[in-house]
Amino acid sequence: MAGRPVKFETVEEMENRIADYFATITITYPVFNVVADGVDGEKKEIFKRVPRLNNAGKQVMQTDYLERPTVLGMCRHLDITRETLCQYEKQEGFSDTIKRAKARIEEYLETQLYRKDQVTGIIFNLKNNFGWKDTQAHEVFGKDGGAVKFDMEVQRLDDNELLDAIEAATNEIKALQGGITKTD
Repeated sequence: MAGRPVKFETVEEMENRIADYFATITITYPVFNVVADGVDGEKKEIFKRVPRLNNAGKQVMQTDYLERPTVLGMCRHLDITRETLCQYEKQEGFSDTIKRAKARIEEYLETQLYRKDQVTGIIFNLKNNFGWKDTQAHEVFGKDGGAVKFDMEVQRLDDNELLDAIEAATNEIKALQGGITKTD
């Protein structure tokens, strides 16, 4: 029994389609500074555009997204499902190509964390597509003043579950150390 024909025979074919996806959702242009360049005959200032250079001496280029990059958007452009993308990602050769494309999407999402007030959806995407998670580090002092450090994963705990988990961890530490004293 034959399976479905593969969508991409070669890594290069997939790389070209992924490059096309990003090219269709972005516009990249050079950045210029506007500087005074003298005065004309009517004593009006003349300005000129001067390429803005980065510290490496190269022209600064700005990329704007016409559409937000997403894993599913890329899949739609590649005409495959997310599951098919995951299967390709497991294959030798295709894996690095897909990881680079997903890293570009992840980079965009990460930059949005610094630019937007409403980031809940971005955080959800980073957790579910890129392995990000919430953790909290707590430092607890024993009766001899020594620190005990533990990490607690809290990404799927509601407030009551979190309080229960903290209480359980505190009781476990008490049992191990013979009591906890609070220090200011």
